[in-house]
Amino acid sequence: MTFTARELFFDEKKFLGSFYGSADVRRDFLTLLRLWRAGRLDLDGMITRRVALDELDDAFRAMSEGEVVRSVVMY
Repeated sequence: MTFTARELFFDEKKFLGSFYGSADVRRDFLTLLRLWRAGRLDLDGMITRRVALDELDDAFRAMSEGEVVRSVVMY
């Protein structure tokens, strides 16, 4: 990524970090767990594929080729 000091200053560009989607883990994960337990959050519907540890290479290939939205590694 390239930019000039002018872009940062005059165009008010910003760098923002994101860790867990900027969620507050202590608060938000508990809320998500409550929603899931109440049947209001379909986590299974968000998983395209479950893979074993020995299938990781294929899982990364499928992800990079756009075959899956989200894979979950089961061990």
